[in-house]
Amino acid sequence: MPHTDRSPICKCLVGWICAAHVALRYVPMFREAQKYVVCKVPGSAAYRLLTSKLCFVDTKDAVLAALLIYYFRTFERRYGSSRFVSFLAASFVFSAVIETTATYAIGAAVGALQDSGGGGGDGPLFEFNGLLAIGP
Repeated sequence: MPHTDRSPICKCLVGWICAAHVALRYVPMFREAQKYVVCKVPGSAAYRLLTSKLCFVDTKDAVLAALLIYYFRTFERRYGSSRFVSFLAASFVFSAVIETTATYAIGAAVGALQDSGGGGGDGPLFEFNGLLAIGP
């Protein structure tokens, strides 16, 4: 990929997003794993919260996340790889806690718990999709 010098973390993340999406969508052996990627908060195992943020089933989500991570290479170059990774890890944990808390709170207010928005690895970037996923 051009313009990714000194940004190994972004290269790895974009590669992971593309490889995981292709595997989940188009490789018959991994299609069965799609049900483990969607996270339903009540009664879910902890690994489902993690996999729902790291893998994308929908093409639009995978393309958006790959583009955002690709453009985040500027921040990785500016701050360095170690600071960039620590920022991503901290924001990933913080956004997962906020999303889970908001989903439980809104679900309790509505009367039924809703999906946690099985979007994918865009957790560190935009993590209020659980608030927008409330429906009938």
